[in-house]
Amino acid sequence: MDEPTVGIDPQARLNISRRSSRLRPPATTVIYTTHYLEEAEQLCDRIAIMDHGKILAEGTLDELKRRVGGRDVVTVRGSFDAEPPGAALRDAPAGVQVTSAEPGRLVLSVEGSGRGAVDLLSRVLADGLAVDGISIQPPSLNTLFLNLTGRELRD
Repeated sequence: MDEPTVGIDPQARLNISRRSSRLRPPATTVIYTTHYLEEAEQLCDRIAIMDHGKILAEGTLDELKRRVGGRDVVTVRGSFDAEPPGAALRDAPAGVQVTSAEPGRLVLSVEGSGRGAVDLLSRVLADGLAVDGISIQPPSLNTLFLNLTGRELRD
């Protein structure tokens, strides 16, 4: 199927996605091309990332995440100043970067496929930061695509 959900409304897109996910009889391969990477994440057992006609990476979503890399985005919300929390971040392991810090919101980029984010959060909480909410967003296929192909807009 070549771009089956381009230019259609959300209900039709959902209908196509549901029908596509049922096309999995044993020993059958369905090739599904899309620019909507969240569709590929949901529907495909194996994924090939292509750029300029060349396959840059191929495998399951988990294999691609391991092979290509990716960082968790950790967002901490609470009652604190824009300065990053003290010792927790000063002594943080390699692979932790402060993406943005503003009053009440701290965004971090963390390597380690989930474990690094959990370790960092333990340190932040132990440091006494007044936290109201925490979210951890694992790398998406979109993030992996951008890591492989570059982040700049091109022709």
